[in-house]
Amino acid sequence: MWQRLVLIACGGAAGSLLRYGVSGWVNGRIASHFPWGTLVVNALGCLLFGSVAAMLAQRTYFEQHVAPLLLVGFIGAFTTFSTFAHDTHKLMDDGRWLHVSANLLLQNVVCVVLVLVGVAVGRLL
Repeated sequence: MWQRLVLIACGGAAGSLLRYGVSGWVNGRIASHFPWGTLVVNALGCLLFGSVAAMLAQRTYFEQHVAPLLLVGFIGAFTTFSTFAHDTHKLMDDGRWLHVSANLLLQNVVCVVLVLVGVAVGRLL
């Protein structure tokens, strides 16, 4: 258990640093009010998550030892959006279209609303 937590922590540290670097690099090169850096990070994270998850699913040994480091730690810290997208994909594969719709709606609408609520609360404190 501790080995798994250390792998997740190490992957998380690397992923968050890379997110900071990639997002900053992209935003520094594109003069825009649109968050291009976040979009690039989310898109790359989703591509990486799908690729790594598919590769690891074919290799049981690596899945047990490498998945915590790469999927949960590194890519999870790089972008949690990739986990949301992968969860949605799994629901699609299972044909759970009501759950797909609910996940898309709730994850996007509820979370944006909660950011607004959090900002309002934060301004009151």
